[in-house]
Amino acid sequence: TGWLAYLAALAVFAAMLLLGRRYRGGLYMPGHMNPSEVVKPLLVLFLAAYLSMRQKAFSETQNGIPVPPIPALLGLVFLWGLPMLLTIALKDLGLMMLLNAILIVMLFAIARSTGYLALGLAAAAAAGFGVQFLSAHAQARFDVWLNPFTDPTGKGWQILQALSAMYSGGLWGAGLGSGVPQAVPIVSSDFVYAALAEEVGLIGCGLLLMVYAVLFSRGFRAAGAAKTPFERLLCVGLTGSLAVQTLLNVAGVTKALPMTGITLPFISHGGSSLITTLLVAGLLAGLS
Repeated sequence: TGWLAYLAALAVFAAMLLLGRRYRGGLYMPGHMNPSEVVKPLLVLFLAAYLSMRQKAFSETQNGIPVPPIPALLGLVFLWGLPMLLTIALKDLGLMMLLNAILIVMLFAIARSTGYLALGLAAAAAAGFGVQFLSAHAQARFDVWLNPFTDPTGKGWQILQALSAMYSGGLWGAGLGSGVPQAVPIVSSDFVYAALAEEVGLIGCGLLLMVYAVLFSRGFRAAGAAKTPFERLLCVGLTGSLAVQTLLNVAGVTKALPMTGITLPFISHGGSSLITTLLVAGLLAGLS
């Protein structure tokens, strides 16, 4: 099952490279479908199957530092490197960040060592710094993140309008339906959190994040109660994918991190994203 999921994910990447069309920085299939969304659960399924068979190898640590055997490490690097190269070819840096974060979470679930988390954060920081020199699109997003006022009516307009909307929402918000979300470009997908902040305020957004936290805690609790290593890792990976996706979206909209184009689970407009999110939720419900 894991290898079939891996091959299916590579096939999706290949189809997007051959048939996809560039639109607003993303690559879409005819009908504005984004099949790269389904790559997330497919690669989580592959990692769960692959790592569950190699728990002992990836659990080895010395002084808190992960030291998996060289053959096991090289095998994972090779297999994981191929889809990562394809995400770079697609210029989907948000997806690459999300997938690597899921990998780190699943490795941490195996070894229970903070060494994987520390190495993952260091690698993410290094990759984020280096990728801006390899991609003009990534460089533009970093520039907007660092100083949107350098081009306030151009590239910085979207994030500045989002920040203004959240500021105008204040503590309690303007009320449902009383905001002006259309003032934020592409508000229904990437920046829907800004519209929510304007209408329900800081209190409403805090409650929304608490709902997400409950969902994620239930997912990780299901992982703890799983009967097999494969089910445990699958629960961890699926829950981690939703949690990291939420973190990247909210952090991007609030300008804590550069915008990645990652949607907000269950809320952002988008057929491919919504279907995949509901699929992940259904798998978690079944596993629990």
